[in-house]
Amino acid sequence: IRATDGSARPSTTKAATLIKACSFLSVIVMVWLSSAAVKSSRRFLRTFSPTMAQFHICVVGHKIPDTDAICGAIIRASQLQRQYDLNATPYRQGDLNPETKFVLSHFGVQVPEMLPLATKDTQLAIVDTNNPTELPDDLASWSLHSVVDHHKLAGLTSIEPFQVDIRPLCSTGSVLYMQMKEQNIVPTKLEAQLMLACILSDSLKFKSPTTTLLDRTLAQELAELTGEDALALADAMLEAKSDTSHLTAEELLMFDSKVFELHDQNYRISVIETTAATRVLSRLTDFQAALPSMTLAQGQAGLLLFVVDIVAEQAVFVPDVTKDNGWVIDAFIKAGVTVEHNEQGLAVLKGVLSRKKQIIPALSA
Repeated sequence: IRATDGSARPSTTKAATLIKACSFLSVIVMVWLSSAAVKSSRRFLRTFSPTMAQFHICVVGHKIPDTDAICGAIIRASQLQRQYDLNATPYRQGDLNPETKFVLSHFGVQVPEMLPLATKDTQLAIVDTNNPTELPDDLASWSLHSVVDHHKLAGLTSIEPFQVDIRPLCSTGSVLYMQMKEQNIVPTKLEAQLMLACILSDSLKFKSPTTTLLDRTLAQELAELTGEDALALADAMLEAKSDTSHLTAEELLMFDSKVFELHDQNYRISVIETTAATRVLSRLTDFQAALPSMTLAQGQAGLLLFVVDIVAEQAVFVPDVTKDNGWVIDAFIKAGVTVEHNEQGLAVLKGVLSRKKQIIPALSA
């Protein structure tokens, strides 16, 4: 409404100002109500949802844990606590390897306790595996909460449905970071540091063929968030990983070991990832003495050991001389891998660095 001279009437100007102020206040109220609604819904869910109110969620990775399994469990537990107000605790299923010990010490993180037995008040949140052979022996007694992983499906089943997030990335840390990004959640500094360690460990400082462009991008973002020098951290982790002189041959055979079904039989596939392959292979006699008894004790059809030379980007197959290993070499040749032999007479698999992406697919074909 305007006066005869075309100017706005004072009363109208005041009304417009009042309307703007009310609109601004309504936005503030709506934001407050939205925030209150989220908090209220969480309180409601904690009150009426058995998952949120009654259960203690035990977060754990695979047996014979590595850095991704341990740090993934710590991150996932923090995520469930911080984002969803759940009672979650990280656990482990075995002793830490030297690299993981270094990472937790470097970032001042307490080592998780061993996983307790299942009770009626607990649920299991799984990270870095979905393979029943790598999960707790009392798996059938657990109620499953969720799986966050980056491996192929391996036969995990349950009576009731549970959450699953499996993505073709190089580490569980990558998957957890992507979950946070998709929800516009900024990780804490410690979460970011541990996620970075997961990526650096499983990617072997970005040399593993499991490493995707997205993994590299995520690692760069996490390094910027934390102020960490990613390459320097990776070098320190690899140095710690390669310090195996204090371990017996039997301990090294179980150092990083998983069971797989190959051609209707179970085989234990062990890898030793190292920047000091010559030093590891100097213990060849010890390995070959231990392999037959370890195979018998584990009850598998065979134990296949691969020493992964991170520097030379190749793997050396250490055979159990009491068994026919020709099929192993043939499998890699059929997969297009260049196979040479070193001065010890061992098969050198050129370009092979990954159990998940190269060793298992070749042996399974």
